[in-house]
Amino acid sequence: MDVTQIYGTAPILAAALFTGVLGWDALNAFLFWRATADGESLRAGRFGKVDTAFAVGLGLWAVMMLADEFFLSFKVGPFEQTHRSIFVGMLVSFLAVRLLPRD
Repeated sequence: MDVTQIYGTAPILAAALFTGVLGWDALNAFLFWRATADGESLRAGRFGKVDTAFAVGLGLWAVMMLADEFFLSFKVGPFEQTHRSIFVGMLVSFLAVRLLPRD
């Protein structure tokens, strides 16, 4: 909640934002689980579920980086660098899954 206090955000709104992030992250975990559990599609080269999981995850971290800029979170802690590192790591993982040979 320290990050949102720069604009005097109401605690209930800060809690709602946090709950939204938790829900988005839980959805992303479920989508990755679903993509992993469908090994048959992966072996056949169908990556629709994987693409969806990565899109939702990359969207989450992109929004987090935008929120870092909006709330000037670099004044509070190292959140911006952490969110950027997770985004880049997820993007590199996505590219590896899609571009590296599967043989």
